[in-house]
Amino acid sequence: MATRTRKLLRTWLAIAALAGALVLAVIFWPDPGPFAPPPPRASAGPALPPAHPPPPAVRNPAAHRVSRPPAATAAPPNVLEQIAVLHRGLSSLEVTAALQRNAEETARTVEQFCARAEALKRNPASAPLLQPPSAGADAGPFLAPLVDWLMGPEQVREGKLHLPQALVDRVSAAKKDWPFAFSRADTGGLDFGWMRQLHAFDHWSVASAGPIAELQEQADFSYVAPSYFQLLAWVKLRYVDALGPGGDLAAAAEDARHLSDLVRSNEGYVATALAGRMLRSLNEVQDAAAARGVTLPPLPAMDASAISEVSQLTRAGRRYFWPGVSPEVTRRAFECSPLPCAHVLEGAYARRALSPYSPGNGEAELWDLASMGNGCDGLLLQMLAGSAPAGPADALGLVQLLSAP
Repeated sequence: MATRTRKLLRTWLAIAALAGALVLAVIFWPDPGPFAPPPPRASAGPALPPAHPPPPAVRNPAAHRVSRPPAATAAPPNVLEQIAVLHRGLSSLEVTAALQRNAEETARTVEQFCARAEALKRNPASAPLLQPPSAGADAGPFLAPLVDWLMGPEQVREGKLHLPQALVDRVSAAKKDWPFAFSRADTGGLDFGWMRQLHAFDHWSVASAGPIAELQEQADFSYVAPSYFQLLAWVKLRYVDALGPGGDLAAAAEDARHLSDLVRSNEGYVATALAGRMLRSLNEVQDAAAARGVTLPPLPAMDASAISEVSQLTRAGRRYFWPGVSPEVTRRAFECSPLPCAHVLEGAYARRALSPYSPGNGEAELWDLASMGNGCDGLLLQMLAGSAPAGPADALGLVQLLSAP
């Protein structure tokens, strides 16, 4: 039945595309215009010269000007609207087809996902990475005015901790050599005291303060988020400062680890991935020091393979929470997920944004799972539940983004 449905969807896509091409061809077929040659007339033999030559024409410069062809006439508004409707219809069909393919694939692969998840949970090195978010002191009101916020394409609300983009780019360009590519000359004007203050908090809800709290359901959840790359740059520069004379590398590692935990409590794939990169920063410090023969105090670094596996499984697991996936498959993935709150959050966003394009949306089942999550951000989930679905073009872009390997 699933194969037949997929074939029907492909057939409709092909028919719709052909219809669109025919409409465009009819509308925009080139018009020969006023310079088209006239049709040939039947000849009655050679023309005879006139009996009297015509009088000389009065010179009129305006009469000898070469007229320009008229501008192309725009398509009538109703035709443009028909094209727009056709485009939206094509996008909607593509989104529906993609969700159908995902539903079929997740049904086949859910046990493979669970096998990887269970192996990760049995690995002692991953235990610190899989702790559920706490429900104590929230860092949201403290961090909201400090951090940069992404508000939309090329739109940033700068916070008090904003780093010059040139410095952030230099940190990124240095790659794994960053620990020794900078010095106190680069960090001398930076105050890292805010990182020590963060130890008073045990989680960070982006829905409690900042742009998401201000906009609530009107926030564009595909964009609005803290600028995690700015925070990653702060972590690396904190280590650079600690590597200088009299620096405390152990204290820097504690600060970086705690900020990573707070970022991970934001839930979702992006936050989890960037939290992992913050943790790997200590591994990069140790590797760079060893390559240069620099002796550092012994510090327990996180297992890099465990960090990578957590990030990969968080990304892979979100597809089991999309609209159209059977409730049994979603529940099975939830039961074995290493980070169930992150996956419920991803599913809540996808199901609201893509709800018009999947007949088996299953939002009710997802909210039931969310209520079972230990420490999930209920305020953020509530805002997602009231957000508006995406339009066809945005929905297609979202599916392609989430499907990217």
